[in-house]
Amino acid sequence: MMQCTRSSSIRSSAAIIGSNDDLLTEFLIFFPAKSLIRFQLVSKQWHSVISSPSFRHLHSLHHCRRRAKSQPSFLLRGAVSRFFICHPTVKRLVPFSFGFKKVNILRSCHGLLLLECRKTNFGYKDYYIFNPTTMKFRNLWLRKAFIGLCLVFDPSRSPHYRVLCLVPCENSSSRLLVYDSETHTWKDSVESYTRRQKFCGGIYWNDDVYFYKSRHIYVYGNIRLLGMIRGDREEDSILLFHVTGKIMIYRFVAEVFEVLVDFRSEGYFREGLLQFEFKNAHQFIESLAPV
Repeated sequence: MMQCTRSSSIRSSAAIIGSNDDLLTEFLIFFPAKSLIRFQLVSKQWHSVISSPSFRHLHSLHHCRRRAKSQPSFLLRGAVSRFFICHPTVKRLVPFSFGFKKVNILRSCHGLLLLECRKTNFGYKDYYIFNPTTMKFRNLWLRKAFIGLCLVFDPSRSPHYRVLCLVPCENSSSRLLVYDSETHTWKDSVESYTRRQKFCGGIYWNDDVYFYKSRHIYVYGNIRLLGMIRGDREEDSILLFHVTGKIMIYRFVAEVFEVLVDFRSEGYFREGLLQFEFKNAHQFIESLAPV
């Protein structure tokens, strides 16, 4: 009798949560983004809640605050533009496809990617904002020649992202164009720049954008640095390395190397080669952020 009463109480609680969007939001916000994509199939109500811009922003905010306790993944581009996802808790490289031809990742920022794509080797370049978790994308329709491009997105400040584009002008000067995802339009910035030079890209950090002129490739003998995953404390951070046929991590506290992935038995392995580079390793986190 007691067990029957308890079961009825559980069903009653579930019904209350399921019929109230606010309670459902408080419940669902704790789940990772990939799980929520599957949960959209539960019912029309769940789909409506999870797909709403307000829920997706709240989810991004919640997980942004907890990000120090979660470990991000890396998108690695290998030979012949094959992409793989590498996560510190998974012992294999997971193949990943964007659905575009000739893809080049320019920037990663809080779960969104800035892509440069071509249909052919000599075709026009298209630029997209892409969410690798939801597989949603948006064409930026950028047709101007530019000397620098950067994605700016911080869900703790705004649910909207921006793309900054430095374009050349006369007299060796340049100006800044800004794409705002709230209006999905390009606008001229009031700021101007007197120096004109080619930049490889820009980095958004501490609410500032830093454009840099060259890409550094970190290679030490037959070891290549791919990136760093920061912990709650600096000493808890780990480094991601690549040696022939393996992805390895280095733990600062233990001062040891560990093999994360051994792919020497995989068909894409090439003997004696370092197949992944620092410039082609992009850190990202699961996110429901709309594009």
